[in-house]
Amino acid sequence: MNANLRLVRGSRLVISIEKTATAAVVLSAAVAKFAAHDWHFQSTDVWVLRYPDGKPVDKFPEGSEDFRLDLYKEQLMKEYQRITLYISCDGELLLLPRYSSKLQ
Repeated sequence: MNANLRLVRGSRLVISIEKTATAAVVLSAAVAKFAAHDWHFQSTDVWVLRYPDGKPVDKFPEGSEDFRLDLYKEQLMKEYQRITLYISCDGELLLLPRYSSKLQ
């Protein structure tokens, strides 16, 4: 984990998104969910989606391919509800929801 980031305990929320969601879609859904459930949360701040090691989510950790949730799931070999990502702003790291995919 990045030494400049601090994990905020007790800030986990579950979101439901499409299996093919990109990093921007995941971030948008997470920010909207946090804003709806925490009146202290500032959705107008600049938020960054992060991997568990603190690196920003834009490309896959092991390549140059753009992030997509279904491909990340395959890479991790985990169920959607076991995937955990984070969002950060101003050095604080909020635990991002475990995902459940929206069935089509």
